[in-house]
Amino acid sequence: MKNKYGIISMVVLMIALVIGIFTITTYSMMYGGLYVLLLFLSGYVVLMRYCRKCPHSMNGSCHHKIPGQLAKKLPYKKTGKYTLYEYVSTIGSMLMVFVLPLTSMDGRYYLLIPYLIIWGTVILMIKTKVCKFCYNRWCLSCPNKVKM
Repeated sequence: MKNKYGIISMVVLMIALVIGIFTITTYSMMYGGLYVLLLFLSGYVVLMRYCRKCPHSMNGSCHHKIPGQLAKKLPYKKTGKYTLYEYVSTIGSMLMVFVLPLTSMDGRYYLLIPYLIIWGTVILMIKTKVCKFCYNRWCLSCPNKVKM
């Protein structure tokens, strides 16, 4: 049976991002538009700085499917150890995407609680179901990673 958790985790992540866009947009339309722009820029940074160096994106075996296919179309990067810049830019991009909606959720627990639960679910799915089959030994989430 093929691993469908990569696709499911991306769909669940999209739900969290839609909640984030809704939250920021109801606070301010301009900030909502800027957040959508940030989503695209952060997606590019993660794909270019992290996913592009993954061997799964190069041979078409990425369990996340669409991000793997998008990363394959980006300029070539040799698989190997990630630099500090690649770690910082990837983690920083993901943190901005996660944290910015939290700033406009103060007092709106009906959005905050599902948002946090969905993010937790996505992280748990990726770590326990998707990364289990990874062989990118330089990835932080890989169970087969190189001991540094």
